[in-house]
Amino acid sequence: MAELFGNFYFLLFGRITIMVVITILATAWTTTRQANLDADLKRDMIQRGMSAEDIERVIAASANSNPRDQPSSAQGISEDSLNEVVSVLGQVGASPEVIEEVLSAFRSADVPTQEVVSEAIQHLVESADEVTGEQILAVVRALRQQKEAANAHLIPIRDERIKADGQ
Repeated sequence: MAELFGNFYFLLFGRITIMVVITILATAWTTTRQANLDADLKRDMIQRGMSAEDIERVIAASANSNPRDQPSSAQGISEDSLNEVVSVLGQVGASPEVIEEVLSAFRSADVPTQEVVSEAIQHLVESADEVTGEQILAVVRALRQQKEAANAHLIPIRDERIKADGQ
């Protein structure tokens, strides 16, 4: 038995097997978690009496079926932040249009921006007596505009540096 554990090929095969099993389990857990989130969202929309067309639009906006369709700035999704945003949207009874736009903006953002959006929405809900979906949408739009303005400011600076380096 000691010879078996000292064998290089046995240890290599064991390590590879363990890595494959861990990868399979992680993939299965992620898929299951996403399916549960989608089911919770659909259940909440049905309980609020949304039409099939509205549900379909929201699901299409929140679907992440093809990662190649995501913008290059999107480097993943913060699951905790997404859960908080979906939960708040359900609590305030947001309209399908609001849900669609908020989820679309959330999915197109990078992870740090997603976390900022989630925190801003949480602070809004905690500080106000009654929050509407339109107020949440206004927060998301304002944060998106701030990020776009910051990016627009950085591009000319980068271009000037490239020109200066080229001379």
